[in-house]
Amino acid sequence: MEAAGLAPPRILLADGRIHRCQVEGKKPSNKSGAYKLTPDGHFGGLQNWALGSGWQDWRAAKPSQLTPEQRCKFLAMQRAGKDQEREERAAARRKAASMWGAAVEGPHPYLDRKGICSNGSRVLGDLLLIPMRDWDGELHSIQTITSDSEKRFLRGGRLGGCFHWLRIGQTTGPVIYCCEGFATGATIHAATGGRPVVVSFCASNILAVCRVLRENLPRVVLVVCADNDHKTAGNPGVTAATAAALETGARLVVPQGMQGTDFNDLAAEMGITEARKQLQNTVKPKKMEVAEKRC
Repeated sequence: MEAAGLAPPRILLADGRIHRCQVEGKKPSNKSGAYKLTPDGHFGGLQNWALGSGWQDWRAAKPSQLTPEQRCKFLAMQRAGKDQEREERAAARRKAASMWGAAVEGPHPYLDRKGICSNGSRVLGDLLLIPMRDWDGELHSIQTITSDSEKRFLRGGRLGGCFHWLRIGQTTGPVIYCCEGFATGATIHAATGGRPVVVSFCASNILAVCRVLRENLPRVVLVVCADNDHKTAGNPGVTAATAAALETGARLVVPQGMQGTDFNDLAAEMGITEARKQLQNTVKPKKMEVAEKRC
């Protein structure tokens, strides 16, 4: 659980049922994690919705060490986990459609704080809603942002390969930018004079989104705009962006010189002109850059 970014409770409930738990670095009220452990302690599973990772099965022994009875039990648990994931994704799609249908475009404190336009977002009560769609445009989930900038995804909703377009009309253009956050994407969209931008929502999803873009738009120039997590060990933003650019033949650009981490922070601290200038300095990533950026 710790390796998956979850914060295990002091006492794990081994009753074969799914229980919610906290994610590392999130508020105690944010139960974006889940786990299950059988009473005998031999089998279980976990999920971290904050990272968009699917359900992960766990067993205390290697497959070769399991008895026939244990193997049957483990396979049954796997099937149950997949069935539950399908049900939760369907429920998330229904909830997303209901929320999106009830929301309207309008002002929100987060937009004001970040100095950005609505860019396809909507407002429902005190929540800013960012749609999460696949390539065909189907709405799978929603990212919600509170007035205090707390971001969450719908429980059980699909993240992998889902994104949000920021573009003028239906024109994709010869260059497409891909980044993590919505505010970052809005800033890039403005700084580049309205070029299309794709928001992947988090570092763990940027590779999946770049794969979708490359598969469907093989001839475009794809630019991956990293979050420069220079205060975090391993710089996960640069590491994930570099890996995505390498695999999909994209170019890479990393914001520099600001106290924050992304292009929205860069624009806020040093001005939109500096953000525009840095966005023009894209590079072709090299494999060695992944290791270098971790230092």
